[in-house]
Amino acid sequence: MGHRCRCGRRGRPHRFKNVPSRRRPPTQNCSGLNTAITTAIQSTSLGSRATLASGYPAEGYYCVNSSGVVQSVGSLSSEPSDCSAAGNASTSPGDYIQIEVITAYSPIFPGFSVVGLWGASSISATSWMRLE
Repeated sequence: MGHRCRCGRRGRPHRFKNVPSRRRPPTQNCSGLNTAITTAIQSTSLGSRATLASGYPAEGYYCVNSSGVVQSVGSLSSEPSDCSAAGNASTSPGDYIQIEVITAYSPIFPGFSVVGLWGASSISATSWMRLE
């Protein structure tokens, strides 16, 4: 730990897909990861109104099972050697990172919005990325 991970290049901190293998898992070995993610999130048109949700980023080893669903197959402390836990021992697990982004929501017409009728005060979106 304590290593710096170059999670961005040429002023583009949101390009952290190609994390060097010696820095994996980046949630544990990449001190600049949260800053890079936050910068990427806030580079959207929502700006600083979009924030990284508490508990994220999350990371783990996953495989695609026979139903085509991505399934957790191991913890960061114990990388599995194959995808046998997902029924496919001939493939290798992937290191996936997950983020959730939240932004406040207030409808323009509260009485005429389905989301407003639900009483929602925020909107969130979750994204996954397989690290290479």
